[in-house]
Amino acid sequence: MTDREWDDCPHSDHMLMPLHGWMQEAPSRHRALDRKLRLFAVACCRQRQELFTDPYCARAIEVADGQSSSAETKELYDTIMSLPCDDAQAHAIHNVALKLIGAGGLQAAMGAIMDLAVATGWDDFRSITAAQAPLLRCVVGNPFRPVALDPRWRTTTAVDLGEAIYADRAFERLPILADALQDAGCSHPDVLGHCRSPGGAHSRGCWVIDLLLEKT
Repeated sequence: MTDREWDDCPHSDHMLMPLHGWMQEAPSRHRALDRKLRLFAVACCRQRQELFTDPYCARAIEVADGQSSSAETKELYDTIMSLPCDDAQAHAIHNVALKLIGAGGLQAAMGAIMDLAVATGWDDFRSITAAQAPLLRCVVGNPFRPVALDPRWRTTTAVDLGEAIYADRAFERLPILADALQDAGCSHPDVLGHCRSPGGAHSRGCWVIDLLLEKT
């Protein structure tokens, strides 16, 4: 896959394959990509929040997003494991919830694709992966065209905005962040374009926010 193909790829499952290869080729990338893929899985589940009618499975989304202690994570995992599954949809949602909080990032991402397809119905598989592809681009960026952080971009204004957007998931403020980055000397088209993309899919783990806040 090339950088252009990544930008144009219409389906999330096709995009996971090169990322899996990257993780195998360079263990040093594993930690960062593991976190990224888990946050992608969280974003996919938020996209289909209506399927998470069980409160414990819904809580798994928040836990995977980093809003919990390890003790709560274990207790929640055990609780979901003990829940009855009355049909295929419930079984699929339980599966993806367990992967969110108990498996690696790649497994969670695969679960967000496959298990959500089962829960929704295989006839909708391609509409699901098409809706997820922009989320994966938001979280990972373009791995074939990486962007290096210029320290000058980390002004107090830009960092404060980035931290607020991350904490509140206030992605409607990204165009304001683009202005702050531009004021700090940033002219990178990928950075500014992502922040200003009209109607773009954004989620926690956004590659621009992570770059600015030096999150790994």
